[in-house]
Amino acid sequence: MRSSSAIALDPDYAPTHEWYSIYLLVAGRATEAFQEIQLARQRDPLSLPINSDLGFHHYYTGRYDEAVKQLKFVLEMNRNFPPAHLWLGRTFQELGKFDEALAEFRQVEEALREWPVSISARGFVSAVAGRTDEAREILAELKRLANRKFVTSYGIALVYVGLDQNDAALASLNRAFDERSHWLVWLRLDPRWNKLRTDSRFVELVSRMRFPIEHLCGSG
Repeated sequence: MRSSSAIALDPDYAPTHEWYSIYLLVAGRATEAFQEIQLARQRDPLSLPINSDLGFHHYYTGRYDEAVKQLKFVLEMNRNFPPAHLWLGRTFQELGKFDEALAEFRQVEEALREWPVSISARGFVSAVAGRTDEAREILAELKRLANRKFVTSYGIALVYVGLDQNDAALASLNRAFDERSHWLVWLRLDPRWNKLRTDSRFVELVSRMRFPIEHLCGSG
């Protein structure tokens, strides 16, 4: 594993621990992942990306209260750091605080215009909050945007699953697989797919991803 080799060469380089922690999280090795992100923060305690990624780790392992606390800490350091707003919005979504989630995603979009990540996140939350017309308009927005730039089908699938259009969501996820969308590495952990996890088509897609066989972490 290249990251572990890089750590051996320079154990004090914080970003290597950060990136390795993300790999470990995707691989289902949550405890090791958390250790690595803590090592990264020890080496660079004021890094906005590293502190945001600590919140991201809390989010993906279902520690939502810790995630909120950590991401608010980042925003106290810099109110205009989009990743912290994104992950705080994702955390609020899991806590059922949909208005707060949407407000965070709008903060992201003020800084990063036409970013499919935040647009699809906003579409999913609008859908699960019962704002169906708004979610459908966001879905149309993503499709219009796809005429001008690449928009991963994973993001479109998120809005469909929020709208309970599971067949359309699964069709879009399969297109994302054909696109080799890197977003798919989060398929096992992203809680937004929870309602699909017992669907045989979703199980088959996860199997095709050929994830490392590790003990999975978190609730999603």
